[in-house]
Amino acid sequence: PPSRATVHAAMATAAASMATRTLRDASRKSIYMPKVKEIGACCRIKLTDRPLGQQQVSHLLAKVQAAQLNSSLASLLLSVENPPSKPPRARPNEFDFEGPLKKTKSVEFAGCDLAQLVDEPSVNRAKYFQQVANLMQTLASGTLPAVFAVDGILTGCAVGLAAHSRFFVATERTRLALPGPAFGFVPESFATYQLSRLPGALGIYLALTGAALTGQELRRLGLATHYTESQTLRHFEQTLSEQVRIGPSLVNQMLFDLCVEPAPMPSDESHAMFYTKQIEECFSGDSLQEIMASLARGKTLWHEQVKMQLEQSAPLALQLTFSTLKQAQREKNWSRCLQEEAELCGALMQTADFKAGFKQLMAARRLQEETLIEVPVWEHQDIAALPDSLLMGMLPSLSSQD
Repeated sequence: PPSRATVHAAMATAAASMATRTLRDASRKSIYMPKVKEIGACCRIKLTDRPLGQQQVSHLLAKVQAAQLNSSLASLLLSVENPPSKPPRARPNEFDFEGPLKKTKSVEFAGCDLAQLVDEPSVNRAKYFQQVANLMQTLASGTLPAVFAVDGILTGCAVGLAAHSRFFVATERTRLALPGPAFGFVPESFATYQLSRLPGALGIYLALTGAALTGQELRRLGLATHYTESQTLRHFEQTLSEQVRIGPSLVNQMLFDLCVEPAPMPSDESHAMFYTKQIEECFSGDSLQEIMASLARGKTLWHEQVKMQLEQSAPLALQLTFSTLKQAQREKNWSRCLQEEAELCGALMQTADFKAGFKQLMAARRLQEETLIEVPVWEHQDIAALPDSLLMGMLPSLSSQD
C-alpha cells in the first residue's frame, strides 16, 4: 500500500490541480460577465455575444437595479460587443438572415444559455427564467431611460432587452430572429406582448418560422426607436455621459442627433416584409390548422417553404408558441405576459421534444455542420393529436380563454 507521504502528496497535487481549474474557469467566466462603467451621467453595460447564464443574468439584474436607484445618472446604455479573447464564433443551423428560410453561420447576441440549464433541476430553471422576467420588468418600469444598442443579431431574451428598453437603436447590420420551435422550444423572447401586436400577424409568423427582420424593418415596424449606421455607435457612450439635464425626451433628442440613417435597403424576396400580404393571409387564422391549410392552398415557392418549415418543427412547441402569442394579444398587462413566458420556458425544457431537438442542435454546432440538423423524432407528431391536458398544464391561461 502507498505510504502516508505518498497519499498526502497525491492529495496536494489534486488540490492544486483543482485550484488551478477553478481560477481558470473563474477567469473565463469573468470575460463574459457584463461589464459596467459609469462615465458622467451615463451607466454603460457591455454585453458579449455569449448566451446569458445564471450568473450573468443575476449580475446584470443587480447592475440594472443599482443604476435605476442612482440619482446622479441620466441614462443607462446597454450595448453589445464581442468577447476580447477571440473572434465571434460561427453559429450554424440558423435561417439565412438575408433570406427568409435558408441556413447561415451567424453570431447571436445575449440569448438564454439553454446549454447551462439543460441539466439543472427544474427549480433552478424556474428561478433562472424568473430572473430574466424580473430583468425585463426592471428595464421597462424604471424611471432611468434605458438605451439598447446592438450591431448584430438579436435572438432569444435579447429581443426582450430591446423591447423593454425605452430606446432601441438598430443598425444596417441588426437582425432579429426567433428560432425556437425548430428545435422543440418556444422563442423565449420575453417580448410576446410586443410581438403579438405587430401588424398583419407578423409576430406569429416570426415566432413560428424563425424568419428574420432587418434593422430597417425593425424601425419601420416601430420595434426600434432609432436606426443608424453602425459606425456611429462608438459615439453614444461619450455623448450620453455629457448629458446635463435628466429626462427621456432629452435622451431621445440626443440619440436623434447622433444617428445617421443608412442608405435605404431594397425590399425584395430576401426580406420578410416583402411577403407582408401572404403572411397576413396565411397567419391570421384562429388555429395552427387554419394556418397550415392556408399555406397548402398557396401556389408559390414561399408557401411551400414555410409549410415545410412548420411541418419539420415540433408540434408541441408550435402550438404553445401560437397560443402564447394569441393570449398576449388579449392580455392588457404586459408584466403578466412576462410571467407566463417565464413559466412556460421552464416547463417546456422538461419535455422529450426539447431534449431531442436541443441534443441535435448542440451536436450540429459542435461539428460546425453547414447543413440543417436532422429533423428529430418528435414525441407528438401531429398538432391535432396534442392532449388538451398537456397544453393547459404548461399554459394554464388556455383554460380561461373564450
